[in-house]
Amino acid sequence: TASGEELTILFPGHWNFDQGPDFLLARIKIGSTILVGNIELHLKASDWMQHQHHLDVQYNNVVLHVVLHQDSNVQLANGAGVAVLDVSSRISRLLLDQYQSWMHSPATIACGAKWNGIPDLTIQSWKDRLITERWMRKTKSVQQSLTDHHHWDELLWQMLAANFGLKANAELFASIAASLPYLIIAKNRHDQEQLEALLFGQAHLLDKQFTDEYPI
Repeated sequence: TASGEELTILFPGHWNFDQGPDFLLARIKIGSTILVGNIELHLKASDWMQHQHHLDVQYNNVVLHVVLHQDSNVQLANGAGVAVLDVSSRISRLLLDQYQSWMHSPATIACGAKWNGIPDLTIQSWKDRLITERWMRKTKSVQQSLTDHHHWDELLWQMLAANFGLKANAELFASIAASLPYLIIAKNRHDQEQLEALLFGQAHLLDKQFTDEYPI
């Protein structure tokens, strides 16, 4: 770390595509202490203050601040400090120059100019591998779900629900479907009002007290 402590990244965390820290639920080891929390990345340490993370409680669980330039110390909204990893001496100058070149490229796809120099066989092999990996990943997920539920209709119901919630609400929609077995859905399939009541109720979107004929 910037303070001279030995740092080990045990698990980098999950990339966060929504608001909040960049990587969630990471596991790191500083000295002999293992910490579980989030990781935030910036070009400069001072960007933390510029982005007002020091006032945002969403960042109170940050356990590591990774920066290219350590130009200031930062703290959390609760007043605690944050371990800092300065990677300026750990990244190849050639890699940084290439990054800068791509970032300032006027082309729609920054590295597009390099595409024509790649053999067709290499490109096709790469595409084939990507398709295969994606297919295997999705197949594995389906097989695991089938193993858990032993019911194709139940599996299809939960997968459809998750896909209706893509992208941000997929997990939420899947959890609602998991709380409503397919047999209940099938039993009430001809009663639209009952189905809506079940779904809205499981999603906690119905008020306990209401006067409306059709409350939400």
